[in-house]
Amino acid sequence: QAASLLTCSLRLRGDPQHAGVRRHDDRLTDDVVLVAANAPQAPFNDGQDDALFLVFDYWHPDLDPDEVDALERFLRLDEQFALRRYPPHDILPVLLDTERPLSSF
Repeated sequence: QAASLLTCSLRLRGDPQHAGVRRHDDRLTDDVVLVAANAPQAPFNDGQDDALFLVFDYWHPDLDPDEVDALERFLRLDEQFALRRYPPHDILPVLLDTERPLSSF
């Protein structure tokens, strides 16, 4: 089953031998890395030079407009629920937690 949301990590600056995306135990050092957005991942840089990444999510190209609309509505409901449940000073970490199951609310 294909992921509905993909994450693109584009290395704009940094040594390709030392900067990339870590996914599980893999170190992906291509200039452009595409992975399912629900997969644990993070840019890394263990070199001496600064690294700069542009990271963004986008809908899988095989989704039709109705599927995208339904997923967008669902994600907005999840965000609204979190905004109502958590005090303002706690909400940002909650919304940024990509490992958070929806059932945790």
